[in-house]
Amino acid sequence: MRAILDRCKEFEGPEAVSAALQEEQERELSPEIKQKRQFEPPPLMDTYPHSLRRDTQERIAFGNIPSKSPAFMPAFTCLADTISAEYLDIAQFPRDLLVTFDFAKTLKLPGHNSVSDTYQRPVQWILTSKDGKDGVAHVVIISPFKAQHLIPEIRKEKMRDSTVFLHLYAPRYTSSVPCLDDLKLYTFPEPLPQQWELPTHIRLQLNLFCG
Repeated sequence: MRAILDRCKEFEGPEAVSAALQEEQERELSPEIKQKRQFEPPPLMDTYPHSLRRDTQERIAFGNIPSKSPAFMPAFTCLADTISAEYLDIAQFPRDLLVTFDFAKTLKLPGHNSVSDTYQRPVQWILTSKDGKDGVAHVVIISPFKAQHLIPEIRKEKMRDSTVFLHLYAPRYTSSVPCLDDLKLYTFPEPLPQQWELPTHIRLQLNLFCG
């Protein structure tokens, strides 16, 4: 050990060598601490039943998505019972992007101060309706249950003149994944009108809402 110390002093000095050797000895003597990560699932809660209002179903089938219907609500109001609402004024967010009531309300929270962060539903299916000029009139995020039951209605509409389209969406979490926020990857029915384009302000709201 003395020979090693003398040799190391020629390069680093005694203080650095002494500290390095002491650290190495402590590392060898210290017992290994094995930690096992434990996952604690969120507590079970009562859920709202799936529902599909018949009047809403018929309106969507004919391309009429009423923004003031009780079946629809601004998307960012879903965050009213999350921790984010303690730091942000949810009422000041834009109200162009909509969600259906069954998408927003999935669980019956036990108390007034309960938070729903752990139970937020991911965005996967989006309905859009076009205006008379092939522009986008409404954009609505819907639940998988509603998407499954609306496909037959949209298929009937396809026989006439499609004004409502169902889109598949996934948020972009890494730069290696291509963007899907133009809502053109998978649509039903196909194809989209040639002039169809999702407005930029709606795309920004969609990406912001999805995190």
